[in-house]
Amino acid sequence: IEEAQSQNKLEDRFTEIAATTTSLPPTSISPAITEPAVTTTLTPPQPVVIKEGDPMAIIDLPTIGVSKYVVAGVETADLKKGPGHYPGTPFPGELGNASIAGHRTTYGEPFRHLDDLKIGDPIIVTDLLGRKFTYLVSNQQVVGASDSWVVATTDRTKAVLTLTTCHPEFSAKQRLIVSAELDV
Repeated sequence: IEEAQSQNKLEDRFTEIAATTTSLPPTSISPAITEPAVTTTLTPPQPVVIKEGDPMAIIDLPTIGVSKYVVAGVETADLKKGPGHYPGTPFPGELGNASIAGHRTTYGEPFRHLDDLKIGDPIIVTDLLGRKFTYLVSNQQVVGASDSWVVATTDRTKAVLTLTTCHPEFSAKQRLIVSAELDV
């Protein structure tokens, strides 16, 4: 219930942040032939600041019927709201290893059936600008609970996505890792 309420609030906040992100000033003014040219100075758009716990994307896993708002951060408070983006990893759609963690058996269990994903299954991430990035699952593995290397970028020329969750279900002894590559 808590996670569902958080997802509803994240939807509102996502819409609010996205509205300020996409409302950019016009880049030119076209005068009529008889009018003098208009000179304008445009202020460049301010960068979007996403605070820890704020929504930063929507993740859709159609194969397993999951659609959730992703928050910035992977602390306990963040993951209670939904899947969380690891700080210090690239944003989805960027080169490098964008990484997202999610609970498997608590707080809405967004990654409960992550192990049902197969090679080639799509993972769609929509950012605050409305851009959709489709990744295709390329690997699934189980690693130790402290194997943080799975979220590191090893190839800066490829856009990859890593999803992490606890393994086996109802245990935190290991981590289930699903890797996917951007479908270009």
